[in-house]
Formats: sequence, C-alpha cells, structure tokens
Amino acid sequence: MTLPSSGPLSIEDIANEFGGTAPHSLSEYYRGGDFVPDSSLTQSIPTSGSISISDFYDTTNYTTLEILGQVDWLQDSTTNTSSSQSVTIPEGTKSVIFMGNIGTNSGRDTLHTTATLGGNALTEVISINSPLSEYTFDSVIYAGNTSLTGTQTATFNYDGGQAVYGSFHIILFLNKEFNSFVASSSDSIETRTNPATLSLTKYGEGIQLGAATVRATFDMTNMPTLVSNGADGGSTRTYLFGYGITSGTYNEASALSTAASQMRNDFGETFCAVTFAPTKFND
Repeated sequence: MTLPSSGPLSIEDIANEFGGTAPHSLSEYYRGGDFVPDSSLTQSIPTSGSISISDFYDTTNYTTLEILGQVDWLQDSTTNTSSSQSVTIPEGTKSVIFMGNIGTNSGRDTLHTTATLGGNALTEVISINSPLSEYTFDSVIYAGNTSLTGTQTATFNYDGGQAVYGSFHIILFLNKEFNSFVASSSDSIETRTNPATLSLTKYGEGIQLGAATVRATFDMTNMPTLVSNGADGGSTRTYLFGYGITSGTYNEASALSTAASQMRNDFGETFCAVTFAPTKFND
C-alpha cells in the first residue's frame, strides 16, 4: 500500500510499509538498504545522509521486475512428443515464463499441450496455431510461479512428433511472483499478411513477450531482446522470440505496435504477443 502523499505520517507507518523490527529508526530506511528497495516508487528516499519522515510521502515498498536469466534450446527433428532441457535456476527466481514454437508440415499437425518445470505444470497464457489444412505452425506462451532451486528439468509437451523441423524453446527467470496469469494485454494472429502487426497496451515497468513461427528470416519490432533460430531441416522454418521489461513510469499505459516482418502469404504462420503490467506481480 502506498504511503500518503501529505498529512500525518509516522515512523510506525513507514515500518508497516517497509518492515523492520522495533524499536525503529529512520537510519534503517535508506533507499537500497535492508528494507527499502531502490525502485521508481522510492526515489524521494535518500540512499545516505540526511533523512526525514517527509521523504517517505507517496512511496511504496515495491521491487522492480527483473529478468534474472534466460535459457533457450533447439530441438532437432524427432518423433518424440516432448522436448526437455536441464536448466539451472538463478538465485532469487520466483516465477518463470516459457515460450515455445514448432513448425511441422502437412499431415503431422503437432500442437503444444503442456509445459512443466521440475514436473510442475505451468499455465498457458496464449497460444495460436495455423489451420490443420495448412502447414502446421504453433506458438505458445506459458507462465508459472516456482520455489524450485538448483538444477531442474524443463519440458515442453506436444500432441504429436516434432518432425521434420523440430522445435525451439526459451525460458525466462523472473525475480517476482505473478498474482495473475491473465495477461494485461494480448493478441495473436495466424497470418497471411506481410508484415503481421499486433496492437497491445504497453505498461511502464511491465514485461512484453512475443513468439512467432514463420518460413522466412525475419525480425520482431519493439521487442528489446530478440532470440531466433533456424529450424532443423534448413531455412524453411524460422523461430523467433522477443521479450523485455518495458520502459516508462510505473504502470503507465501506452500503445504498443509490435510487428513480425517478412511473413509469407500461403502457409499460415503464427505470431502471438502479450504484455503483463507490473501490477500483475506481487510487490
């Protein structure tokens, strides 16, 4: 809960917001210390030197969302209905995002079904697949909270094999727990347009995510970090993920147009994107 912007404010109010054990002293509550995070919502609080109760007006015990690490792997063509990877979970991880792409061909029609970390199932946020009458492309985003540490097995599961182009996967490790797996803004398209553009709402200090499977080398605009790979079997399938913490004022909404370029017009490529506002995570 944000402290008041004016009026009465006591050190007990500050302790109730930021924690600590009585007896309390303002010297415990420097920004970046044991109790007060260095975030966009605590900038009025000094990091050292003179400090007063009035410095705490309109501040919040809020930790900035961070991506602690990223793992990706390309699965070669296989008849297996799953793809697994051993991953080391970074210290401080409280949640994960899994994104997956697969591109098969006529008659194989393989789609994602579930994703797990250490045997624990994640929640599907969004998925998009081309019609079974087309060459089959499927892109998906999952999310989940975790208390797991150390080395664990990450797995994507499918309703069929991964021939002849394999699949591509990425995992993001986050420092905060989700309080809702329902995206703040989301869109998806099985596209025959070039480029394919999705219109989302962007939230300052939130996270934006995108996954696409196409038949050409391409990029994804307005995504701070891009990870791509050509599929097994040559250049006839390309997998791309985009992600990043959005800039701007905490929870401030603005328009976001993100595009996947170089889309073909005859194979039903897939592209999905979501944003999570910072309010979708526990402080």
